Amino acid sequence: MHDGPGARAHGILQALDLGPRFEDQSSPHCLAFFEDANMVSCWRGVRVADEVTLSLLQQRLNDLDTGIRIVTGFAC
Repeated sequence: MHDGPGARAHGILQALDLGPRFEDQSSPHCLAFFEDANMVSCWRGVRVADEVTLSLLQQRLNDLDTGIRIVTGFAC
């Protein structure tokens, strides 16, 4: 809920001013922040609609000079 990559992304992205494109729930490129708690787990994260949204998010993170690089999949 607090230490995993999804939880860290949730906290970092929620604290940034990402602009209306990512905050407006009617936008096709909005970010969906979620928290889920049930009997067997507790976790939080961020969902994106598609790769275009990830690309736009990376550009915004670059514009904000965060030093954050989005990586998908697993690197060997």
